[in-house]
Order: sequence, then structure tokens, then C-alpha cells
Amino acid sequence: MKLLSQMAIGLCLILLYNCKSTKPTAAIKPATGYAPTELQMEMANRRWLNSTEAELKQGQNIYTNKCTKCHANFPVEKFTEKKWLHELDQMAPNAGLTAEEKTNLTKYLLSLRDTKVIPNQN
Repeated sequence: MKLLSQMAIGLCLILLYNCKSTKPTAAIKPATGYAPTELQMEMANRRWLNSTEAELKQGQNIYTNKCTKCHANFPVEKFTEKKWLHELDQMAPNAGLTAEEKTNLTKYLLSLRDTKVIPNQN
């Protein structure tokens, strides 16, 4: 029984280790057809002045191509803003994101979320 337990722990550790992508973010292929809506750009610029479409596109690419390698493609409105920020703080190091990539991912997720929820629900 102890051996079985040790094997299960070992398997979990291997799976967790392999969850971290070894590909550099620059190698992430762009998602086709995504363009932030005018409302999403407005929401992003309310929080982060001078946000660009390219930043939101990079955030979407990271979410689509990196985050969903290990996790489900969660609808952005599924989590509160506080929960997304917590998850981003926890997962960005595991995904090997730079500070700029984390910021762009945050801009993408929260600006998109803002288009889908009641503003006071954050």
C-alpha cells in the first residue's frame, strides 16, 4: 500500500512538472480571427491608459495557446476579478511569463470580463 501511495505521488509530481511549458512565449502561434471589440478596447483603456490592440491580442494568444494547455478554456465571466488576479499571480511563474506577458494577459482577461459582467460585480 505504501509503494502504491509513493507511485501515485511520483506520478502527480511528473504530471505537474510536465504541465509547465518549455516553449518560449514568442513561439506561440497567433490565434486566427481574434480582434478585440471596440467595447473591450474601451474597457482596457479605462484601466490601462493607451492599451493597444496588439497587447490584447498577445494576451488572448497566451490564454488560448499557453493557459489552455493545462487548464480548461474558462469563460472569463466565470471568475471574479479578484479570483483572476489571484490565478494570474499563481500561474504566471509556472507558465514562464514575463512581466509584460502577464500584464497583457491581465488586460485581455479583465477587459473581456468587463464586457460580460455588471460593472459592480468585480
